Amino acid sequence: MAGHFPISIETLPPIRCASIAHSGAYMQIDHAMAKLFTALAAQALMASDQRMLAVFYDDPDLMPVENLRSRACSPVADGVTLAPPIEEVIVRGGLYARLRYRGPYADMKGTYRWLLGVWLPQSGHEPDDAPMFEAYLNSPQQVAPTELVTDIHLPLRVS
Repeated sequence: MAGHFPISIETLPPIRCASIAHSGAYMQIDHAMAKLFTALAAQALMASDQRMLAVFYDDPDLMPVENLRSRACSPVADGVTLAPPIEEVIVRGGLYARLRYRGPYADMKGTYRWLLGVWLPQSGHEPDDAPMFEAYLNSPQQVAPTELVTDIHLPLRVS
């Protein structure tokens, strides 16, 4: 596992998302993603370039796996009407550290540990009280696991 990943600090606008909640193991959020894609398609809201995000509310090192909360999300325009089972979620805008990760989803835990345990303490930044999220730049349907590209977003407090 590499000891260094590229980090950029960026300010994001709030992102309005269609979403479906997931509880339990974060590695199983693909079940919620599938439900979300099915619901978006059923509501004729699927675009060919539909972006996928996952929002994570709990620290898997501190919380029992069955209590972990997350959401499968996909950005939608302001005027779009969402119907159940889809719920609207606004991913907070503001300052984020973005880490670009390349590789299998199953191997990301060490990347998170480096981001939170090595980079963050020496960065001069404080984490904000908001959930982290991942943006998936491609998908397992398109590329091999080693070629998956994920941007991990850590919310930062503006000092």
